[in-house]
Formats: sequence, C-alpha cells, structure tokens
Amino acid sequence: MEGFPDFVDVDPAHIVSRCAGGINSDWMLITAGNQTTGAATMTISWGAFGFLWGKNLAVAAIRKSRHTLPYIMDNKAFSLAFFDSSFRDRLTYCGRHSGYDCDKIAHCGFTTLFEGQIPFFAESQTVLFCRTMYAGDIERAGFVEQTLFDEWYGHGVHKDDMHTVLFASIERVLTRKSALN
Repeated sequence: MEGFPDFVDVDPAHIVSRCAGGINSDWMLITAGNQTTGAATMTISWGAFGFLWGKNLAVAAIRKSRHTLPYIMDNKAFSLAFFDSSFRDRLTYCGRHSGYDCDKIAHCGFTTLFEGQIPFFAESQTVLFCRTMYAGDIERAGFVEQTLFDEWYGHGVHKDDMHTVLFASIERVLTRKSALN
C-alpha cells in the first residue's frame, strides 16, 4: 500500500467484532493532533465498538483533566492503536504519565506517522482512524446507578473529574500484514 508498506486495509465491520473483546485486557493508545500542532497520546482501557447512526462506531471516554482531550476536540478525529504484548511497558507509561509533564511519545520511542491529519504510531499492530460524530460530558444526574458515580467520580484523585464520551465513526483500519497470519 502506498505510504504504509507494512499495513493493509481492513473492513471496519470486521475489526469491530475483533477488537471489542480486547479493550480492557490489551489496552490501546488514543492519539490526536496534526502535523502543525503535534500529537498527544494516552492509554485507554475503557471503550466500546458497535454500530450506530449507520456507521461502524468506536466509543471512548476521556477524563476532562487529560492532556489529550483538547487535541481530540480541536481536531475532531483521532486514532486508536493496538500493540503486541511487547509494548505493555510503554502503554503503562503512557497511562501513568501526563502529557502536561513530559513528552510521552519521545520517551517511549514511538515513530509518529499521519494518515491525512490523524497521527498514529509505526509500531502499532492495528490502527483505527476515527472521526468524532458526538462528544458529551458524563453528568451526575444521568446516573441511574448512583453507586457508579460514587465509585468513579465521588472520591480520591478523580473526584469530580468527569469523562467526555466520544462517539466516532471508524473511517479506516490498518493492520500489520503479519497480524493476519
């Protein structure tokens, strides 16, 4: 494929069913930005895949305090990247450190590539390129089960640090040729 010889195109509908089971256990990096402003990335382990509004859908929840959120909101697009298990330490680092305090991409030695204006990493195993269709903030009043609010937003370091939920269409998926074997 032109520009990305180690990758092939994959039908987004196929990847939705393939990826859904690994979000919590395998984690992924959500990355946004552009070639002018640069990129920001963070590890996420919450999300969902499905079908909504006639689109293959990715759902991600990003806390308001995260450095990556403004990059996502400003660019209205992002990548979701899965890696093989040898990258677990780097994904842990990207989840435990803030882009406000350090350059996580440089620290981890990732090579940033761009699909149009959407950044992703050459080291990825599978990458989903997503266009944000809807973004909304989680609010206390919306919780039918108030114990969930209390558990996730009611105390500790994340007290009142609510998530913005992103509903995004999966526009393109690349996976390494070696991952298809």
